[in-house]
Amino acid sequence: MATQKVKLAASRNKAPVNSAAPGKLRSTSPLPSYTYSELLAASEMLLGVKPEVFAGAAIGLEEEKLRVDVAKRLVKQFLGRKVR
Repeated sequence: MATQKVKLAASRNKAPVNSAAPGKLRSTSPLPSYTYSELLAASEMLLGVKPEVFAGAAIGLEEEKLRVDVAKRLVKQFLGRKVR
């Protein structure tokens, strides 16, 4: 059997489609967004952490709604911080 090579449509030199300015958490993706209280209530199921961990990660957050992937990134950054 012969195998065919498939060319990738995206160029490796192009910036990612969702390249927001550093520090910005907004996205233009059509993925569903959830409120803080919805993510807090479902944090163990969606994020794999207890609600208090998500609450700590979201301190100072100004966004009204977040996507799950953005919330996971916040939690990962929060858990990776050094304790002072």
